[in-house]
Amino acid sequence: MSAVRFCYLSPPEMHRLDIACVPLKVAFGTPYLVGSVNTRRDYRDVDVRLILDDDDPALVDGPRVRALNFTLSEYLRAMTGLPVDFQFQSMTDANSGEHEGFRNPLGLRWDPRLREQAGR
Repeated sequence: MSAVRFCYLSPPEMHRLDIACVPLKVAFGTPYLVGSVNTRRDYRDVDVRLILDDDDPALVDGPRVRALNFTLSEYLRAMTGLPVDFQFQSMTDANSGEHEGFRNPLGLRWDPRLREQAGR
């Protein structure tokens, strides 16, 4: 019997990605690991999505969103050494049939505010 895998990142890679996502979680909300890295050993890139309400002002200005997507992709690549593709995504787009699959929340395990709430 083979073990069920939820992600094809190694534990150290997952830890680095999770830690790197803490500032994103604090600033914007919970980012998610999605896409082929959750289902295939031969993934092409590491898809990280931050889902925002459809009416969030951050989604209105296309050039700014693209600049933030690029900048945050580069930040996550530098912090993790992984080929990260970061994108802000609207709730409607995230829940469309095109984007089905497991969403692994990031930035939770290392968020100091959550550790304080837990009394650690």
